[in-house]
Amino acid sequence: VVVPTDPDALPTLERLRTAAAAHLARHKLPEAVVTVAELPLTAAQKLDRARLRELVASAPVTEVGRDRTDTLQEPSAPADGVG
Repeated sequence: VVVPTDPDALPTLERLRTAAAAHLARHKLPEAVVTVAELPLTAAQKLDRARLRELVASAPVTEVGRDRTDTLQEPSAPADGVG
């Protein structure tokens, strides 16, 4: 989930890829990115996980890549025919 500080200046997919790869282990790199205007909060000002799941389920998803054993790549057909 990405919450942009300036909705008119969304980060590019390439910037997101680079930032994620610089801070996460390869096996933890995201497969998709969802942009939301803000994180939903409960009355106690904690993350409303149920509402966040709803937002993510209904939001358009930007595919980042499915091959997490190497660098992030655009999704492609599996070379070994699996999938």
